[in-house]
This record gives sequence, C-alpha cells and structure tokens, in this order.
Amino acid sequence: MSLSRKLAPVILVLASIFINSCASTNQALNQIPSWYINPKQNNSQFLYGVAQGYNLHEAKTAALYEASSRLSSTVSATTNLIREENNYSTNEEIRQNIKQTSAEIKFNNYKVINSEVVNTIFYVEIEIEKSEFVKFYREEIEKLYQKIIDLDRNSANQNIISRYSLLKKISELSNKIDFYKSVLSSLGGKALASEKLKNLQKLNQEKDSLNLVIEFYIDKSSPKDIGAIVSQAISKQNIKLIMQDTNSNNSVRVKITILENRKQLFGQYMNNLTIKLESFAKNKLVKNNNIEVTGSSASDYSLARKSALRKFENMINNQGIFNILGID
Repeated sequence: MSLSRKLAPVILVLASIFINSCASTNQALNQIPSWYINPKQNNSQFLYGVAQGYNLHEAKTAALYEASSRLSSTVSATTNLIREENNYSTNEEIRQNIKQTSAEIKFNNYKVINSEVVNTIFYVEIEIEKSEFVKFYREEIEKLYQKIIDLDRNSANQNIISRYSLLKKISELSNKIDFYKSVLSSLGGKALASEKLKNLQKLNQEKDSLNLVIEFYIDKSSPKDIGAIVSQAISKQNIKLIMQDTNSNNSVRVKITILENRKQLFGQYMNNLTIKLESFAKNKLVKNNNIEVTGSSASDYSLARKSALRKFENMINNQGIFNILGID
C-alpha cells in the first residue's frame, strides 16, 4: 500500500477536527454580543467602556478601567500642555509626579447599558455622561484648592520646618489638580480662574525657594553611623547640610538617640534598635519620630546592628527621609 493511501484516513480525521474547530470558534464568536465586538466610540455626550468577567462586579470594574484607558490616552497627550496653556511653570520633579495611571481616573456616575451572560462569562457595556463627569472633576478641583488655601493660611507664620512640611503637602495637592485639569482639558472643559492658578504657582515657587535656603545640622551627640545615614539621605534631596548649628531662622537641628535591645535567639545575635529622631527649629522641638528596626547575625551584636541599619536605610529609600523624620 502506498504511503499516500496510508495517510489518507489520518488526513481526513485532521481535516474533520479542523473543520469542527472552526465551526465551534465561529459559533462561540456568534454568541458574543455584537455591542461587545463592535463597541461604541466616545462622542460629545458620552464616554463608553466594555469588558468581560466571571461575575457582574468584575465585568463592571473592568469596563470602567477600559473606559478610563480610552480617556487616559487623550489625557496623557493633554497633561504636558496644561502648564503651558496657563502660562506657569514648575520643576521637573512635579512634572514627573503629575504622570498618572488610567486607574486614577474616577467615574462617580455611570450606567450599565448592556449586560449579557454567555457560557458563564459576563459581558458589560457602560456609559458615562460627560457633563456629569466634568461637573464631578470641577468640584474635586475646587475642594483641593480650598484645602490648599486652608493649609497655606494655617502655616503662614509657623517655623520653617513646619512651613516646609505643609508646602510639600500643598505641592502634592497641586499635582492632583494638574492631573484633574488635564482630564477636564481632554474633554474640552476648564477649571480654576487665572488668579487661583497664579496662587498655586506662587506656593510651588515658595517650596522650591525654601529648598535653597533651609539647612540641616545633625547634632554632634547623635550616633555617627546613624547620623551619616540621615545626612546622606538629606543631601540627596539637594538640601544644604551644615557642620555647625547657626540657630538661624532657616536652620533645622536633628538630634538622634538610640536604644539597643540585645538578645540571643536560636543561636542568632539579635539587635533591636529604637531610633528616636527629633527636629528642632530655634531650639524648639517641632517634629519627632521613633523608628524600630531589628537586625541579626550569627557572629556578634555589632554585625546585628549593621544589619538593622541596612533595614533603616531601606526604610528611608522607600518612605523618604522627611517621612522618617516625621516632617511629612
């Protein structure tokens, strides 16, 4: 028997499987809702999103994310233009901070306009009315701006470290406003009058100027190893470190004390450090924080201490030195 005749039954079986597979695929595709396969496009009145999930809640959440992803592509193109359009500038740090993800776009009011279950999979289409969406973001911007005004008023006459701390919070709120404005602008909406924008500019510039004049001094009574870690972290913020406390209006004295708790556990040397950080302005305590870290070593307590201090450094890298000092 020839090879071709031997293979003929096999070829027929494979062809049958392929045809049945194609038929099953076409059947499955035919079952998927047409509104899901060909979703509505955003228009002047509504925003849309479609998605699927294993339950209705999952499908709705995914549809909201899909709607925000559609919008975010417009937002990302708009964000870089926001400050230019309003004729004010800021530093690179803030420009980077206003880059947001689509997950941060909030839809406070939406409707499920289509919902269908096919083979236990939930398909959903949502609709968001643009006018309600724009109204929500305008209100959010005004709320944030009022928070900024309150923070500014409450910290105007405080010491430099408290003022700097609140200006950092104001800067973060200002970044949120920038993002919300970019969302509105991508939809053709506007928010905040020019005098309010100028006020935000002035406050951000004040924070930048404080960065240039504020100076930190690590108290000489502080443990040298921990003092070196804190000094390095402050220097990375481009803030001046001084070797002698001037007790000026611009200086901040940081005093560090440490409590060690040593014990052996399962053959390991354990060293628990309680690091107390106090910040003084004009010899008045204004901020403080306690940090606990534990290190271990198979050799001795000094290596266990070094292990704990590595964890302390990691905390600074993850949370920021100002958060560790209690300033944020």
